Amino acid sequence: YPADAIPPGSALGFELLSDRRGRQFVRPFFRAQTMRQLRNLEPLGAANPPYRQYVRIPGCSSTEVSSACELRVFKRLVAARLR
Repeated sequence: YPADAIPPGSALGFELLSDRRGRQFVRPFFRAQTMRQLRNLEPLGAANPPYRQYVRIPGCSSTEVSSACELRVFKRLVAARLR
């Protein structure tokens, strides 16, 4: 895809994760069909999944879980943007 182009049918998703101590994390990801999958009209499934890339949240990082943000920090960042 060209730079900054959003593929058709793509999505931004969020995973909610917990560590062994019970702390919760949010980990966002971007998902889309690849150009090959679109061009060949390939059905998606477990054997042929779409492209998936985890996304860093600016102002939030966790050393415990890669590309994740502690839920309490995520809530604070989102609330600040909604004001």
